[in-house]
Amino acid sequence: AVSKSFVIWAERYLQNKHFSKHQECNTRCLIDKVTRFEDEHKHPMNIDSMTADDLRVFADFLSSDYDISMNTIVTNMTLMRTVCNWVRKQGVTNNDPFFGYDMPKALYGTPYFLTIQERDQVLDADLTDDAELAEYRDMFVFQCMVGCRHSDLVTFTPKNIIDGVLEYIPIKTKGKSGDVVRVPLIPKAMAILDGHDHGDDEPIFPKHYNFKFNDAIRRILKRAKVNRVVTVINPKTRLEEKKPISDVATSHLARRTFIGNLYRMVKDPDLVASMSGHAKGSVAFARYRVIDDDMKKSLVELIQ
Repeated sequence: AVSKSFVIWAERYLQNKHFSKHQECNTRCLIDKVTRFEDEHKHPMNIDSMTADDLRVFADFLSSDYDISMNTIVTNMTLMRTVCNWVRKQGVTNNDPFFGYDMPKALYGTPYFLTIQERDQVLDADLTDDAELAEYRDMFVFQCMVGCRHSDLVTFTPKNIIDGVLEYIPIKTKGKSGDVVRVPLIPKAMAILDGHDHGDDEPIFPKHYNFKFNDAIRRILKRAKVNRVVTVINPKTRLEEKKPISDVATSHLARRTFIGNLYRMVKDPDLVASMSGHAKGSVAFARYRVIDDDMKKSLVELIQ
């Protein structure tokens, strides 16, 4: 008989798809959580008989047993729905437990990013007393100028630079679109590269763990006195809080700095997405469209 265990089918889903490490890790984590849920609740998650009520109990289990934010719970439930949809496409079951389930909403605040002046303030900060921090600073500012993800940043070699243009296929979309992203490099970005040539096949920047990079970025912003207060959403309480940007910065801030500043100037999502490696019409990209007051004023001036 064909097994109807969700866990077994989630494993098959994983074998069937060619995922990036990050996506594979997310799926493995979900499988572990479902397994633990089944053990603790003595309740098998069966693809034929799973109901919306089972999903609600599982979501409650995630929020009480794991110290995770609502956005992470939404990510887990969305992935679970993706697996269920895939299983139905295999013709194994007609059951759709998500039909009567209201998916909770992920909550994102308005994206904050560095202004061009703040980015240059970081670039010009005197870090001669700390070579390692200076190296992290170069990585961060270069990322601000090209808008890539951290996972791509650490793979670049001089071979990715062709006639002053950075060319690469983002790891995250490699299996889907495989589109080549091309970003012309400004002189400041080229100057950073000149100081980091370790040979044609060697990575431009040494591979550092993202959490170490994030910690370094916060220290760098503090040293550069970039500490403007921004509004962030507390992932646990889902309430707004005010924090210095130097306390909440991560490598993703660099990506947002590239996208946010470009979008402010050209207001063309497809053109910006072609350089940020977002898929066309990406929901994630929509979050970057900060309609700031300057943009509103320039629009209103069109009708005066």
